[in-house]
Amino acid sequence: MPALLRGCIALGAAPKLDVAIDLAPVDFVAQAAVDLSLRCSDGMSTFHLMNPRPVSIDALLGVVRATGRAVEIIPVDRWLSAMQKLVSETRDPSLLPLAMLMPASLPPEFVLTALRRTNFECRRTTEALRTRGIECPPADEELLVPYVTQMLAEEKVVAHR
Repeated sequence: MPALLRGCIALGAAPKLDVAIDLAPVDFVAQAAVDLSLRCSDGMSTFHLMNPRPVSIDALLGVVRATGRAVEIIPVDRWLSAMQKLVSETRDPSLLPLAMLMPASLPPEFVLTALRRTNFECRRTTEALRTRGIECPPADEELLVPYVTQMLAEEKVVAHR
């Protein structure tokens, strides 16, 4: 997700998609992973750590825009072409993970499928953690504002328009 968000900021555009984005803070994931690994004998062996309250692209971009960055919503095909061009021409290492997701040789349907949230069954994992007092916070402004602000400050995301 960070690379995709950086790419949208650098491009100044995001795809018009109705998708939910799974953002789980690293401190939650670390705490959950430690807790779950210490009690694997509970009969569960596969754990999906996802935020049961994902965020929409619109909400995430609202936080980005509040920092003063302009990001417009454009049709998916236009965005995909522009993003593929950006990642093929960039020397920005923070955008290189997108090169593997969006090479021009892949059909657009494949890229769009990769962008959509995969819904793993995480109810049992969520419940098991909740009984131990471990819950993933919602991906709301309280979580997103510091994350996006810090990412922009540290990564020095540059617009490539």
